[in-house]
Amino acid sequence: MLCAANGGDKCVFFIDLGNPEIDLRKKLNRIKELVSIARNMEIDVSEITPIMKEASEFLKNEDFENSAAKLDTAEKMVKNKIVEFSKIFLKSCERIIERNDYAKGLYLKAKRMLENEEYRNLAATIKLLKELIDREM
Repeated sequence: MLCAANGGDKCVFFIDLGNPEIDLRKKLNRIKELVSIARNMEIDVSEITPIMKEASEFLKNEDFENSAAKLDTAEKMVKNKIVEFSKIFLKSCERIIERNDYAKGLYLKAKRMLENEEYRNLAATIKLLKELIDREM
């Protein structure tokens, strides 16, 4: 294809808008994974399930705009719940990290993962911290 930059008389651009249905299905799967992570952290996410069902219905009916809006809401809610739970939990760990270097390492690692939105790894790290706290008591 010739372009004005290559000596042609005009340039032609193609814009790939992607496939909204595939993109939304991928997002739905990512949110399902976040919900699973939250449940493993023992976070109540029961109010997110109906929103995801609505998003799925909109998607099935090819109403991509409403589906995207619902998925955005669900994603924001589940991420907020994970973040808030993690912040509160990490705050409760401050006493143990003062006297346990391993716990301190886990604590710092968890804070970094929280900042980088690495929720699956964050959940595993918090689980290890919980086990340490349980042993200390």
